[in-house]
This record gives sequence, structure tokens and C-alpha cells, in this order.
Amino acid sequence: MWQALQAKPADGGLWNGPKVAAWMSELLDREVSPQRGWEYLRGLEMRQDAPRPHHEETSWEEQEDWKKKLTAETQRLQRENPDAEVEVWTMDEHRLGLKPVLRKVWAPEGEQPIASVNWRYEWLWLYGFVHPESGETYWWILPYQAPSGRQQGTGNS
Repeated sequence: MWQALQAKPADGGLWNGPKVAAWMSELLDREVSPQRGWEYLRGLEMRQDAPRPHHEETSWEEQEDWKKKLTAETQRLQRENPDAEVEVWTMDEHRLGLKPVLRKVWAPEGEQPIASVNWRYEWLWLYGFVHPESGETYWWILPYQAPSGRQQGTGNS
């Protein structure tokens, strides 16, 4: 059974109690309760866990190569700047838009109100910075896009 669990199940997904029970039913040519599948998984010291997200167009090898390059680059920067504290932070930005719509204006009774309207969106930029090792988080909320936001966040203006 251990060897079977090392491969993917017939449907290509992940193993669970009912799938183990179905596999055993097929192997033994008799009905096996889904609960029995869970019991066998626990007996093999398997644990239920959420799988780590993985982009379908990226291989594990490419991800590991990227991590190695990041580590090498961090070490290189530390060597070049021995007095500086070199840290890796992640950053993301998001643009939020609001199209202001003028609903009502004051006008004398009996006159049609006239209002100038500028249909441009009002934008707000949200920047998030996270230090992966500590979980420390910073947020920037700006009414304009910081042209060098990534560099400013890292202190490299």
C-alpha cells in the first residue's frame, strides 16, 4: 500500500480515505468502507495537510533555481556592503479606482441645475511589504503611484 500511496491516485488528485478504500476494494475484490481508508492512512502515519500552492506552468526545479539565485544575490550584496544589513522583503501593489459621480447640486427652485463633471477615475494605490522570515508587514496607501515604490520600500532610492 505504501508504494501505491507514493504515486497519484487514478483520478490524478490527492489521496484521501475514500480513495484509499476504493483502491483497496479494487485490489481485494470486495467492499471496503471509506472509514477504513482513513484508518489505514493514519496507521501508515500519514497526516492530512493542505498542499502547497504550485503554479501549473512552473516546475519545482525552476522554483528551486530561483530560490538559489535569490540566496546567491543576497549573499553577494552582503559581501559588497559588509556594513549594511541586507534583508529580503516581498512587495505587491494594487490600484483601486473610483469614478466620482455627482448626484445632486444646489440650484434655485425652478432652474435646471448645471454641473461640470470630470469623468476621470480617482485612483488609490495600495502597497504591501512583508518580511518573510519575521512576518513583519508594512502598508502604504498613496493617492498617486510611487514611480520608484519598489526601490523606496527597500531603501534604494
